[in-house]
Amino acid sequence: MVALMLPVLLVAAGLAVFLPAPVDGGARLIQHLLSISLQVLAAGAAATALLRAARTYALHDHERRVWSLAAAAPGIWGVGLLVYALREWTGQVSLYPSVADAFLVAAFLLLLAALGDEFLLVSPMLTPWQRLALAAGGGLVGVALIGGVMWPVLSNPLHPLERGLDLFYAGTPALLVPLAIGPAIAFRGGASGYVWLGLVAGVTCLALASVGMAYLAFYDLYTDVHRVNLLRVAGLAALSASGTWHRRMVEAL
Repeated sequence: MVALMLPVLLVAAGLAVFLPAPVDGGARLIQHLLSISLQVLAAGAAATALLRAARTYALHDHERRVWSLAAAAPGIWGVGLLVYALREWTGQVSLYPSVADAFLVAAFLLLLAALGDEFLLVSPMLTPWQRLALAAGGGLVGVALIGGVMWPVLSNPLHPLERGLDLFYAGTPALLVPLAIGPAIAFRGGASGYVWLGLVAGVTCLALASVGMAYLAFYDLYTDVHRVNLLRVAGLAALSASGTWHRRMVEAL
């Protein structure tokens, strides 16, 4: 339980940093530093926990590949945040799209690869109706986010890069969430099922945080201290908890 306290502390710190209203003057710089530092720490904690989970498997084991790909995602996102912060503090960055988006896209692609790899493995354990429900649910999520939440943004004239990013961020949850739910269903009733429920929560928070970021950025409402970033910290904390729990479960076998 002690190892699982870090994710709880990360979420608690996120509440302390992101819930207060933005401030001015010297306190504003401190708030921005705390925001970036907390997100990088959460990304590092998630990457470390997932990598340690991967190392409980043999070198060429399928599960080692899945958990290693998952571990690389928050690691890359943490690097992207550091690059973003450095460019912002030197006056070289545009808010959105920024260089951090390249790292975030790469992180999501790695998560998609990891979850897709695991889903293919457990797919035979799912009934045809379960697979159909996951596909339909993903489609509904995509329609709701692209045709609902993001449509006021997408219906405006946008730079092709910005439009592409908006579509990517809005469409990613439609793939990530069903791919994570599949193993949670396949392993339901056991400890692995709860691990995958944590991963479902993590990828859902991360994906929705990015949708919120893209939406807010269009209206010039997004900053790195916006409360939507609490979702990102919570998502990374959930990934960290899942990795730690999975490692302990495998080591106990």
